[in-house]
Amino acid sequence: MLMSKDIAVFFSCSFAPADAAVNELIEGVCKGLHLSCVNVGAGFSSVPPEKAREFISSAAGLIAVATVRDRLDNGEFIMPAAVREEISMAYGLGKRILIVGENGVRFDGFMNTYCTRLPFTRADLARPAFIEKLVDTIFTFRHEVAGSTTAVPNYATEYYSESTRNMVSLEYDGQDYLWTVATKKRLRFEAPLGREIISIVWPAVSSNDGAHHALPEWEVTIDAASRQFEMQSVVRSIQPDRLELALRFQPDPQPGDLIEFTRTFKSRRLNPLSSKDLPPGASPAIVINGRGYPVRDGVLIGERVRKLHAHYSFAAEYGLRPESVAAFVASHGYTLEYLAPWELARTSVDVESFGKKLLIDLRVDDPIPRYLYGIAWLPPA
Repeated sequence: MLMSKDIAVFFSCSFAPADAAVNELIEGVCKGLHLSCVNVGAGFSSVPPEKAREFISSAAGLIAVATVRDRLDNGEFIMPAAVREEISMAYGLGKRILIVGENGVRFDGFMNTYCTRLPFTRADLARPAFIEKLVDTIFTFRHEVAGSTTAVPNYATEYYSESTRNMVSLEYDGQDYLWTVATKKRLRFEAPLGREIISIVWPAVSSNDGAHHALPEWEVTIDAASRQFEMQSVVRSIQPDRLELALRFQPDPQPGDLIEFTRTFKSRRLNPLSSKDLPPGASPAIVINGRGYPVRDGVLIGERVRKLHAHYSFAAEYGLRPESVAAFVASHGYTLEYLAPWELARTSVDVESFGKKLLIDLRVDDPIPRYLYGIAWLPPA
């Protein structure tokens, strides 16, 4: 991860000895992600609430550790009073808030509506899955408070996709293989869009087959729309294994408009087909559960999406086996940053042989922007 500089955030927590391990873990992750934590744990001449307000006013946001404190009659707990007060201060000052809340703590009233919450148990502190999720949550929080200061690209805010469907197909015609990549998006606009939309097909791992291939065939069509639109397509880059288009709708879409469009790409060259097509000495494209996979492909979420469906189809002649394929979800900036197994856990993954083809389907509601949802595989010999 590329971080340009430290960002100051207010770290609200209990300093009780029992909470030391929790605070140490979360503050350590913050430090690793270049978030500089300030609090009122040290001695100051002003009373803590005054000093807390001063710090929160100058901080980019607030990270609160809400541990259990006083037990209620219904078995729930309330968080430390100072933490609750500092959250209220941050809310009143319009600061971004992240609460890492221990299970059992009561979050009633307005506190459910204006912050991000990550639940945890004491047993979670030693579990890699929770630590990965904690890193992801704080990383996303940092990006939100930093704006565009990180190397992570922003995602579209003028519109969202009601449905994004991506199909990657490898077919065999008796002599050669043909890749087809088709993406259909149903965009709903919430603000005027007066700019281009970038549409890309790009291999994560370049093929080294050495053969001469023709440029890909491609097409973009508007399938449905709330009113009459035309699409202008400008090729920014094109090679046998890749395509980058700049798409512009005319007239400019306005709030309430809907446009559904499909982009197709067909080429004899895209992902490496066999081990001999891999670059010499190449490292695995991704490592999943300790196993290195040379090839991967996925859908990078560039806008808010309600429903995502990624479909992969491999010809029987290719010989790819189900046990050679692994689905994954990963945070993605300019490259893969880290795997997100907690996000994969809520993604439906189906791998089956059907009609002599190998079919893989990934489905998930509300995928996370800047995350890559895809598969990795071991090319057949």
